[in-house]
Amino acid sequence: LLLFVPACPCIFGSLDRADAHERRYGRAALARRLAHAGFDVVRIHYMNLPGFFGWWWNGKVRRLALLTERQYRAYDRLVPWIARLERCGAPLFGQSLFAVARRGASGSSASAASS
Repeated sequence: LLLFVPACPCIFGSLDRADAHERRYGRAALARRLAHAGFDVVRIHYMNLPGFFGWWWNGKVRRLALLTERQYRAYDRLVPWIARLERCGAPLFGQSLFAVARRGASGSSASAASS
């Protein structure tokens, strides 16, 4: 299973509601849900550290329902740089979580979640 979900419940706001998101996940909570569903977590890591701050500003502070065209263009220009930086090491938090899991019942989800 490859899973890409919204991260960090503290930034849940108007942009999430407009996108019909019901929740944002922390790494440990996502690992627990995957284990409960019968998956062994191979890897979970945060992505898009800069997006965290933009999402917080626009969704929690400004309470926008949509980003502006200018914001999308600026972000599109940043994506290659963000990807290069995050290849050097996953951020400690971010706008999204990426998980890799496999069907199984070995119970190794908790230890893999910390990687």
